Amino acid sequence: MKRNEVWKLVALLTLCWAIISTSLASYYYVLSTIQPSPSSMELGRVVLIIDYGNKTVQIFNLTTTLPSSLFNLTVAVAEVEYSTFAGIEGVFIDSINGVSSDYVNNRYWTWWIWNGEEWVEGPVAADLYMVGEGQIICWYYSSFDPSTFISEKPHLRIYTMELRE
Repeated sequence: MKRNEVWKLVALLTLCWAIISTSLASYYYVLSTIQPSPSSMELGRVVLIIDYGNKTVQIFNLTTTLPSSLFNLTVAVAEVEYSTFAGIEGVFIDSINGVSSDYVNNRYWTWWIWNGEEWVEGPVAADLYMVGEGQIICWYYSSFDPSTFISEKPHLRIYTMELRE
């Protein structure tokens, strides 16, 4: 190899190294700004309920790192199919554990938060909702009235008690 060709090869390898290292540095910088730092994450307890609307209910008492989206927690315990739509923020849950939305009979998966007295419908899409410590959340395969846009509430009642020494 000629001396001139060796310098061209060294220059090319140096350029490749610079591009790769800059790309990796940029990737890890973006990743660190998107994900919460480990110091801001802590373990928390959440109860996740899946009510299939036919008296079949699954209850998951989860200990997980918070903050975490409801969607991520659901995917961790169930097989989930979902859709996204252009111009609409968030995901639409099509199916949980093989139970799919029934467009003919207006039955869909909705999610609810237990506020201590009653079920309150989730305010946003599951991937946009960050679950908090001690929350009780229910996925409910519910009837939906297309004329009023009102979903049927879960029929489950939650009872809590305080233990004292």
